[in-house]
Amino acid sequence: MKFEIVTANAFMLYFEQKISDKVLDEVQNTYVALKEIEGITNVTPSYCSILVEFDIVKHTHESLKQIILKKCSDSVGLASANIKPNKLITIPTDYSQNLDLKRVAQHNQLSIEEVINIHSQTTYRVYAIGFM
Repeated sequence: MKFEIVTANAFMLYFEQKISDKVLDEVQNTYVALKEIEGITNVTPSYCSILVEFDIVKHTHESLKQIILKKCSDSVGLASANIKPNKLITIPTDYSQNLDLKRVAQHNQLSIEEVINIHSQTTYRVYAIGFM
């Protein structure tokens, strides 16, 4: 985890710069652990980083960095974070328009039915939803 100061009361935490389940788990676990630290006013996760905003009356960059490093190096600290189990959400899909279906099927040397089966039977993991 790399720390980078971005404002007087905020810094970015950078994780391995690739989108993967491992990095997502680290970001999510750290996000939950950070929400428990007094004096942190906002935590904004992304794919491979977290923006941490804090009360400068309660912390300096360095003091908060040490608290975060201690909490994150303590496997009990991360494990005890109240992490919600993943929810499985089914999203209805309409294939009747065939927008890219033929092209995808031809490109992958599959039938349209095979593409639909592969697409509809796969469980996808969501890394981020929208932006504020």
